[in-house]
Amino acid sequence: MRSVLYVGLGCLLLVGCGGSDKTSEVLPSDTVTPVDDTAPVLDTGVDTGTVEDALTCVPTQCDDGDPCNGTETCNQRTGACDPGVAVNCDDEDACNGTETCDSKTGECAPGTPVVCDDGSACNGIESCDSQSGECLPGTADVCDDGDACNGTETCDDTDGSCVPGTPVDCPDNDACDGIDTCDSNTGDCVPGTPMNCDDDVECTVDDCVGGVCINDASAAGCDDNDPCTQDACDAVQGCIHTDKDCDDSDECTTDSCDSETGKCLNPVVVCDDGNPCNGVESCNAGTGACSAGSPVQCDDSNACNGVESCDESTGKCVSTPSIDCSDGNMCNGDEICMTGNGQCKPASAPLCPEAPPQCNQTGGDWSPTTNKITNTGTLGFRLTDDQNWDSYDAIWTDIENHSSTTKATLATVMGDLNRTGSAKTTSLIDCFHSAFYWNDGDNNVDYWMPQGVTGSADANQTGSGWSGGKYNGKKIMLVSWYHKAEEDSSTSQYKGVRISFVDHTGSTPKYRHALLVEPFVSAAGDSFRPLSSATSSLHAGGIVWYKNYLYVADTSNGLRVFDLSRMLKVDTGQKSLAGYDANSKKFYAYNYRYVIPQMGSYSLCPGNNCCARFSFVAADLSYQPDSLLTGEYVKDDTTGRLMRWPLDETTGRLQVVDGGVKCSQALYGGVKKMQGAASVGGHYYISSSVTESLIPPVMDTLYDGVPGQTVKAHEYPYGPEDLYYSKWSGLLWTCTEHPETLLNKRRFCMSVKVSNVNSGCN
Repeated sequence: MRSVLYVGLGCLLLVGCGGSDKTSEVLPSDTVTPVDDTAPVLDTGVDTGTVEDALTCVPTQCDDGDPCNGTETCNQRTGACDPGVAVNCDDEDACNGTETCDSKTGECAPGTPVVCDDGSACNGIESCDSQSGECLPGTADVCDDGDACNGTETCDDTDGSCVPGTPVDCPDNDACDGIDTCDSNTGDCVPGTPMNCDDDVECTVDDCVGGVCINDASAAGCDDNDPCTQDACDAVQGCIHTDKDCDDSDECTTDSCDSETGKCLNPVVVCDDGNPCNGVESCNAGTGACSAGSPVQCDDSNACNGVESCDESTGKCVSTPSIDCSDGNMCNGDEICMTGNGQCKPASAPLCPEAPPQCNQTGGDWSPTTNKITNTGTLGFRLTDDQNWDSYDAIWTDIENHSSTTKATLATVMGDLNRTGSAKTTSLIDCFHSAFYWNDGDNNVDYWMPQGVTGSADANQTGSGWSGGKYNGKKIMLVSWYHKAEEDSSTSQYKGVRISFVDHTGSTPKYRHALLVEPFVSAAGDSFRPLSSATSSLHAGGIVWYKNYLYVADTSNGLRVFDLSRMLKVDTGQKSLAGYDANSKKFYAYNYRYVIPQMGSYSLCPGNNCCARFSFVAADLSYQPDSLLTGEYVKDDTTGRLMRWPLDETTGRLQVVDGGVKCSQALYGGVKKMQGAASVGGHYYISSSVTESLIPPVMDTLYDGVPGQTVKAHEYPYGPEDLYYSKWSGLLWTCTEHPETLLNKRRFCMSVKVSNVNSGCN
């Protein structure tokens, strides 16, 4: 509230106020303070007396400067300012917006109109409610034509026009089903009425295809599901079913139709009476009658084969066990069975071919033909297994366990070679291929004589370092030497036989000697001894390495067998001792570092057998089974024979039956002085010390040929011995015997190519 104070003014207007003696002070008019025109009472802070004494207000002092409020007035009674009448701008139409008054001019300004148009012509025209100012929706355009089959019609918002819908498609790809239509109320497709193709014929198959009726009168309409009938449709009779004709016009067959497959079956009439021993019964194709067969005849009229009969379950002949006349002792000859009555009796003395003079045999049932290899006929040669394997094994096991010996393998010996030879070439020997010399000491020595030869190609082993006839990639040759004490000034002892292990893989051979020994029980205990007696050494004219065994020819007795897998390393330093030395408690072997033990032997059967000698031996791996070929040296005639002994390829030993080994083939070589022989695929090769030609001088002979034909002679070195064939290289080896002389410059081992020998060394 504003108050207007007029100081002293009341006294000017009223009579008698104040006093005359005081001077009155009057304020200028421009200093009058305006009062709020809304205040009804003046409050000056001075007692003004009665109302009648109040001043009146000035009108201009009540104007608030806003014409929109109306014109304010001064209340003369109260002295207060009364408000004016405000300007009313509302046109009472809410759709025009809110009108306002301009406070400067007092004029009304229009409001902002309400906009109700939503921009869609399809909604109709929207309007505004003047009372509430709210928008009212317009009337939407109706485009639905009431036919659901025409699709859903829509309105175009831009101009409000109706757009037609997509009509319902009721396609019908099969006219046989009738024409499909659309339901205008639901828009669903209503199937049409199918075509009626029934022709009222019972056995036809009625069908509609592509709007065309088909009435099939084939068998399908009359199919009785029996493949053995032929079905047909007859317009009058209906379905007809005729049995399939399976008759093959053969009385010996039973004709029928397979109800599952419809195939004709024509099995032959079975005339078999169930007993195959009656023979095979047959059927007569014209009559269908069965005829009896021919009974099986089993009796062979040999009572020794047992009693033969026919087995009715198989129709095969069976017999009771054959009569075994063997007495279990091969060495006393064959016992025979009499075929007429099945009785056993001892065989008569065998028929023996003419033999070498050493056999002290008079005459013979076969004789040799000079320069031809011929068969000797009935075989009467047998060896007995001496059954000493276990006793040798027990003794040798004790020696192996002795503190002074060490087990040695083939790899051990081949890794400890201590001598070196040299290569040899020559143009004087027919079919010559390769050769090597021993070192000077072994070349010149005249009391050790090389004889037998074999090698790793004979061993016929695989795995554990063996491949292609080689051991750990090395071609190994073994050569036997026998000792002649009568030529050795250093001793009167016969030192038996030594074996050279030779690596001849390259052009320069390396080798080492080892001693062959026989285990025995001495006064000092288990020991071994050389292969000698007080008067001679074992000649060892031939050797064969087969599996882990080394076979050595024992001239008058048979074959000795040594085990290369059980070699031992012994002490050296005692060149005159072989075996156990009780003083030093060590084993020695004439200063040789390694020994090879005998583990078995085969001897010529005594009594009812033909005499045989064993001058040399070779392996034949081309024969079935593998076999040893032994032969006899005869100086002045051709009665020397070759004999074949079968090997057991599993054990490496000879094939023993009833305690003995029977010779499987015997031949005459047809030449003198046979030193060695080998056979390859039925072709035979014989080394001989016969000198067929004087030019060049001091040359001996290699013969080759097949049984029944004349042998061919080839120039061979002086003093050839045993033969050894390698199936891997095709080479035939021999080693010469004699030490160096004026004409025979050096002893050596040499080979020829077998294929060249067969072609005449061309």
